[in-house]
Amino acid sequence: EKHFSEFVFIEAGSLFQTRWETLERHRQTLLGSDDIWQYYDAEKERFVFDVIKWIPYDQELYPGVPDEPMYLKPECFESVLFYYQDKDNTLRCPKGIKSEVFMDTLKFFRINSRDMSLGPYEQGTD
Repeated sequence: EKHFSEFVFIEAGSLFQTRWETLERHRQTLLGSDDIWQYYDAEKERFVFDVIKWIPYDQELYPGVPDEPMYLKPECFESVLFYYQDKDNTLRCPKGIKSEVFMDTLKFFRINSRDMSLGPYEQGTD
């Protein structure tokens, strides 16, 4: 049984660790559920999260242009991981991150945005 999970972002190269029991307290979320295993890279022996959303191009304006990936930002994942680790389940948008980007991150990880606590400096940039 693993005591630590490793999360790596391919684009940013960031590495995060946490205990399984920390994640399992939130079974309704992606990281707390068995669905997490679809992101396990056996070769790297880590869970890999990189693209969290595909942004479609308007095919009428840009015919044949493929959808653009939206990559997971390490600052957002750090905030998500703090949500799991904090006894009060505090969830804040990181400074410098647009609210819509953070909301897309929460949606990807299946975290209810109603749990979000926004102070004046945590609201990111719009």
